Amino acid sequence: LVQYGINDYRDAGWSFVPPAIAVGYSRWFRPDELNYPVSNRPAHGLPNTGEYRDAFGNPNYVYAIGNPGEFGGIQNRYEFQNKKSGGLGFVIFNKETRDITVECWHFLSDVSKPLNDSQFPGWPFTVSQMDNYGRVAAAWLPLLKITGDPDPVIQITNQSTGELEYIVRINGNEFIPKVFKRNKFSIKIGYPEKNLFREAKNIEPDLTRGKTQLEFVFN
Repeated sequence: LVQYGINDYRDAGWSFVPPAIAVGYSRWFRPDELNYPVSNRPAHGLPNTGEYRDAFGNPNYVYAIGNPGEFGGIQNRYEFQNKKSGGLGFVIFNKETRDITVECWHFLSDVSKPLNDSQFPGWPFTVSQMDNYGRVAAAWLPLLKITGDPDPVIQITNQSTGELEYIVRINGNEFIPKVFKRNKFSIKIGYPEKNLFREAKNIEPDLTRGKTQLEFVFN
């Protein structure tokens, strides 16, 4: 379970590689055994987790890893697969809260009667929709208050560069957009399924989150 980085650690999305039901060639990640530089281990403190640079220099935050154990000499094929880190992975989306829960079960686990060690170390793990864009804000646009149907789509564009910052369908009728430069921005809000939009331009951000607000009314 990894959160990728582009320009810095944890400024991009999360990625989950589930275990295989039938593991052929075993794969593992054991940088600690090589004394590979690491920083900012997760609170659980598990080995081989934290912030690492890969061979290409990319910044990766490894939250959890399911390395295989010693499986030589095991005759039972189910125990063999279990020891090789076989298993099942689930990604559960809560549409109401926009939370995402990742589960990673050992091959021989009984999901109906879970134990503390039924899942691989570090799982289950929950992130929010917004955690999938971990880039740190340099400033904040006003609190957006939308009068209309819930869950509109919001588009943020940097007017100085013409660059699209991001597009997101929010949860509810309020949202505080983060931005990454102190330029002027345009905010486009609407409902693509209705082809109904409102736009505000020349909006300047503030260093204080939620200091001002901006209302959009849809009749």
